[in-house]
Amino acid sequence: MTTTLLDKYMPQYDVTEVNSIRIQASPETGYNALMELSVTEISDIVRFLFWLRALPEKPAAKRLAQLNYSKPFLKTMLDNGFTALAAKPPDEFVFGMIAPGNIGRFWKKAAMKNVSLKDAQSFMAFNDPDYIRVVANFSITAADKPGWVIVSTESRSKGLSKKAFRHFKPYWAVIRPWSGLIRRLLLKRTKRKAEKQLL
Repeated sequence: MTTTLLDKYMPQYDVTEVNSIRIQASPETGYNALMELSVTEISDIVRFLFWLRALPEKPAAKRLAQLNYSKPFLKTMLDNGFTALAAKPPDEFVFGMIAPGNIGRFWKKAAMKNVSLKDAQSFMAFNDPDYIRVVANFSITAADKPGWVIVSTESRSKGLSKKAFRHFKPYWAVIRPWSGLIRRLLLKRTKRKAEKQLL
């Protein structure tokens, strides 16, 4: 079994979400299409869900309202609390986020405050037991047919304590379908963007 960068940064986890799509493209074309895809190219649904997610924290909602959604989707995420952890083009890109375990408890003052960390070292060193560590990737692997690849995205979440994960579980149950929707839209638009280059 091949070890991925994702395995390096989170070999064990509490919950995961995996989505993939088959694309007629080279690994380089698939990877570049994924990295360059903007929120605007994906769907207005993504923009709405970003806004809805930040709504309880007014400064975050205001910041999101001012974002340039023509920038790459990944750049938008890195500008809003995610940390770039590792890259191995055109095979894989890994990023992460530190979120409070009580992220879904909107009535609590600190419920929506993520921790922004500048690099992989500080991200992995963070160990506050009230928080959740989330690590995700975009990966490109060979398909069973020459000229085709599998583009995948997986996210893994792990509580830094049992209490943090217990608080996180209700939020995950609500957000998981919407997270899956964003990923499926992202992959479909990546496929369209990459395969347009064949025309």
